[in-house]
Amino acid sequence: MGTEADSKDSSLILLKQGAEARVFESSFVGRRSVVKERFSKKYRHPILDSKLTLKRLNAEARCMTKARRLGVHTPTLYAVDPVLHTLTFEYVDGPSVKDVLLEFGLLGVDKGRLDSIASQIGDAIGKLHDGGLVHGDLTTSNMLLKNDTNQLVLIDFGLSFTSTLPEDKAVDLYVLERALISMHSSCGGVMDQILTAYRKSSKQWSSTLNKLAQVRQRGRKRTMESIVKNNESKTCFQNGIILIAHTNPSKTLPIPFSASLHFTHFLCSLSLTNMHRLSTRSSSVSALLRYGAALRRDVAAPLSSSHLQTVGEDETKARWFSVLSLEKCSTIKSSNRDLFLGRRYESTATESSASSSPSAERYEYQAEVSRLMDLIVNSLYSNKEVFLRELISNASDALDKLRFLSVTEPELMKDAVDFDIRIQADKDNGIITITDTGIGMTRQELVDCLGTIAQSGTAKFLKALKDSKDSGGDNNLIGQFGVGFYSAFLVSDRVVVSTKSPKSDKQYVWEGEANASSYTIYEETDPEKAIPRGTRLTLYLKRDDKGFAHPERIQRLVKNYSQFVSFPIYTWQEKGYTKEVEVDEDPAEAKKDDQDEKAEKKKKTKTVVERYWDWELTNETQPIWLRNPKEVTKEEYNEFYKKTFNEYLEPLASSHFTTEGEVEFRSILYVPAFAPSGKDDIINPKTKNIRLYVKRVFISDDFDGELFPRYLSFVKGVVDSNDLPLNVSREILQESRIVRIMRKRLVRKAFDMILGISMSENREDYEKFWENFGKHLKLGCIEDRENHKRIAPLLRFFSSQSDEEMISLDEYVENMKPDQKDIYYIAADSVTSAKNTPFLERPLEKDLEVLFLVDPIDEVAIQNLKSYKEKNFVDISKEDLDLGDKNEEKEKEMKQEFGQTCDWIKKRLGDKVASVQISNRLSSSPCVLVSGKFGWSANMERLMKAQTMGDPSSLEFMRSRRVFEINPDHPIIRNLDAAYKTNPDDQDALRAIDLLYDAALVSSGFTPDNPAQLGGKIYEMMGMALTGKWSTPGQFQSTVTQPHVPETVEAEVVEPTEAGSQK
Repeated sequence: MGTEADSKDSSLILLKQGAEARVFESSFVGRRSVVKERFSKKYRHPILDSKLTLKRLNAEARCMTKARRLGVHTPTLYAVDPVLHTLTFEYVDGPSVKDVLLEFGLLGVDKGRLDSIASQIGDAIGKLHDGGLVHGDLTTSNMLLKNDTNQLVLIDFGLSFTSTLPEDKAVDLYVLERALISMHSSCGGVMDQILTAYRKSSKQWSSTLNKLAQVRQRGRKRTMESIVKNNESKTCFQNGIILIAHTNPSKTLPIPFSASLHFTHFLCSLSLTNMHRLSTRSSSVSALLRYGAALRRDVAAPLSSSHLQTVGEDETKARWFSVLSLEKCSTIKSSNRDLFLGRRYESTATESSASSSPSAERYEYQAEVSRLMDLIVNSLYSNKEVFLRELISNASDALDKLRFLSVTEPELMKDAVDFDIRIQADKDNGIITITDTGIGMTRQELVDCLGTIAQSGTAKFLKALKDSKDSGGDNNLIGQFGVGFYSAFLVSDRVVVSTKSPKSDKQYVWEGEANASSYTIYEETDPEKAIPRGTRLTLYLKRDDKGFAHPERIQRLVKNYSQFVSFPIYTWQEKGYTKEVEVDEDPAEAKKDDQDEKAEKKKKTKTVVERYWDWELTNETQPIWLRNPKEVTKEEYNEFYKKTFNEYLEPLASSHFTTEGEVEFRSILYVPAFAPSGKDDIINPKTKNIRLYVKRVFISDDFDGELFPRYLSFVKGVVDSNDLPLNVSREILQESRIVRIMRKRLVRKAFDMILGISMSENREDYEKFWENFGKHLKLGCIEDRENHKRIAPLLRFFSSQSDEEMISLDEYVENMKPDQKDIYYIAADSVTSAKNTPFLERPLEKDLEVLFLVDPIDEVAIQNLKSYKEKNFVDISKEDLDLGDKNEEKEKEMKQEFGQTCDWIKKRLGDKVASVQISNRLSSSPCVLVSGKFGWSANMERLMKAQTMGDPSSLEFMRSRRVFEINPDHPIIRNLDAAYKTNPDDQDALRAIDLLYDAALVSSGFTPDNPAQLGGKIYEMMGMALTGKWSTPGQFQSTVTQPHVPETVEAEVVEPTEAGSQK
């Protein structure tokens, strides 16, 4: 099937060639396999090209291995060749998903098999994304189905990378969606089935799918423009119909297919005087759509003459038109139904005829507005309790507007009313009342602001201030989207707004219901309901949401979301005080008291609690982070930390700073004294440790790496900014350049805090920090290459010269020998094991310090760090160790003397070792087993074996290259050398080699494959020591001389006799 080439193992058959690599069919150790070769790019510098190719090769191998650990089926990786830049992995026998779906398009859809494929795809992607892995090229060509099991296998991880950002995961899904749209439209809603399975598989599906909706939106406008441009057409939208007038009727209209939208396409000739005559061309339908193409003839009525005049030229002239009708599906969420049309959701409320009440007028919403109202109530907000935050923010904006306007219009403050917000809850009737003394609204403003969704009165006010240049400095206005008021319908069936503007003498009332298509405005004439100024909002809660009307819950929500709003917030709370009251005497006791005339009579009392209701200040109006850091004491910082994060211990450090420039924000960060139990902050980065505020209003504390990377998730604090990019519900921080800059600055400040602790005179503080958060920084070595220079000085390790107190890398470098070029380390499971390893013998003789890596994450962290201050990290347990004392002449002599002995030992050990060499690292041990340069160390092998999802094939590959090094100066090795030269077939010598290898295996830190067999060899050696020859344990038992035991003789009992008697 292509070009054949020779190989060491077998022939290579070229299967496919792409821009980056060639794929061959081959065999590996007798198994059918695939070889992927990354070839060099001639336009790149050779050194750069080699480094980039190797980097991408290793990245692909790591991603494949990680995917298997996550439970995703991928081809088994057999080998990685860093020299030839090839990957060798399992050959998967079966068709691609692309071929299967194309077959469905030709022969008809097999629904059962399609459901299975979609379910497997969604499940696999969910596992990848939850594990922080992004495939990068999710097309149906990169998904195979095994012939025997129909099991899905993902291939081609060449573009894969690790990421926890919802943006990257969403783009991954978007690539798959576009592939399905372009190639497999005949399979209908397969993407919906995939996303359903994805929701079940992924725990983080919500943020990813929210981001997917945003990614889809980015290309939608360009898609529609390209339709019109490519067809030289004029386009008009009305009532769910897209009408496109063609200048050339022979042009085919390219309709972008969507799994969530179904279109009916018509090509018809219309004139303004003959609208009802529609002719269809089925050929254009079948050419463009394979799904949902049922023809309809009922689209003429919605097209008014004004609509046609938009695209038509003349009443008497017939033209060709394309009519697209949007078919609604019951399975589609309302948030996705109308996105393709690009509708403007403005609520241009039109006044209708007056109602039966002469003082009330009814206003109708537009159809689009009623649909958007349903969208806001059911889809926009993920948490119902944010309704109170939104309404308090509106009240705060109203107070701020009045404060600004009163500077130039003092008459607005004619009513001497304090600036405040008051919230009263009636739990018995399920009613919440929110009152502010702000600017209020006139009748027309009620129509414009509450009758028009997504029209922000605050945004208009800010624009007016900017245009007039009368803002007079910073402002604290919060609103910007114009949908906050409608969050009231999250919990309410009915909302009543009573408002009075200082610009008007009349008070008006706005009434609306959640499911109504209209609202009512009338003038308030009841003097008992009059308010001096501002707005009173009354919410009549739904049956299921009456729990929000409890005063205690209202107070808790205010403290959580609006604690730092600029104006005082009062809540109606039940209070109490104690007093003494008289107690009626018992008649029996009274009679007794009467008999005792001398007793002094005292009235008995008891303490009771009197309950009453009153207003209680709930918020603090001055956040600590807005104050000058020089004016805030350490005690105030600590108190704020304990109160905000429910901690009882003081933090190790804090940092209060303000950032200006491209991004402006204020923040206070803390380093806790202790880590949470169970290390949950490493496993789950969503620790709620960073509280984000925008203009002092709490937005969220649920972040997944947007503000801090996972390894710094232990840092606690608050961040407050005025211009962060939020979504419309103000619950999700949108990914943008501003957020990335903020993240960098927050990370930098966190490192400054930690560095300050490490440089403190109180060494115990950093020891406490390292004990709790050392693993976090080591994780940073693995996940954050950009900050290696900041992380490395903070690391601490035990060493051969400091096995009781940890040292820093700076201290190690200071203690290095003048001619020492590298930083040496050994990985083990404990300090004791590291101190007694044979690898330390020669370094200790040369007085070289060796770092002890005893934490499971240490070795991986150091391997990712690679170097420090231009000093490379070197593992002394791996081959090709250079301690700076090489003597080439002596090595040559040793090879000549022991070369044949090494070959003899290698022949005996066979595939257990890659080679046998003369060691330069031993002084007292006879031998040692070292790892290959690119293989796993003994410690890493032990850790990988313990992994639940470990891959046996990769384990076998990575540990295959071990080198057996012998010490030619040791008596055992010299005796073996003599035995070889005397009799190479001596069975005792061969058995000694086996036992020597097993002893080296254990002393080098490896785990024997067969411990029982090793025990048997030790017993044989004991038998030799006792009997003078090799023997099995059974033989040893039979040859042992039994000790002499005297024969048992029965004793005769002699009975005593009396004196003088004879027997």
